[in-house]
Amino acid sequence: MASVPAGAAEEAARPSVPAPRPARSVEGWVLFVAGVHEEAADDDIVDTFGDHGEVRAVHVNLDRQTGAAKVRTDAREAAGRARPACRARSLSRCDASLSRTQGYALVEFAEKKEAESAIAALDGSELLGSAISVSWAFVEPAKRDA
Repeated sequence: MASVPAGAAEEAARPSVPAPRPARSVEGWVLFVAGVHEEAADDDIVDTFGDHGEVRAVHVNLDRQTGAAKVRTDAREAAGRARPACRARSLSRCDASLSRTQGYALVEFAEKKEAESAIAALDGSELLGSAISVSWAFVEPAKRDA
């Protein structure tokens, strides 16, 4: 008789929770694109994602003062830098030199197959030298069987 590892029976008896499914927005299928370079424009994103279908709309989160894609300072990276070099400059320049792009965009497709194709092809790729991650912007919550 084969031995069963401890806890394996309980694990097999536990119902699995299905992965969340993509949800359609009112207009179409929306993708969330993280890691967008601060100099990326709508046209750059449309050109990249347009190879996978008709892009209905693009929204890039822009900084009100600069007009560039928003970025945030990565505290771990800033902590590793020497602060004396920053004291010689203004605080805003110091923060800018320590920032790492964390911009995002929303890209809308009319067809689910086009959006799935874009996710498969572009997740982990580069856009203007920055690695991007692409996923569904809206998902249906996972349903648990009672």
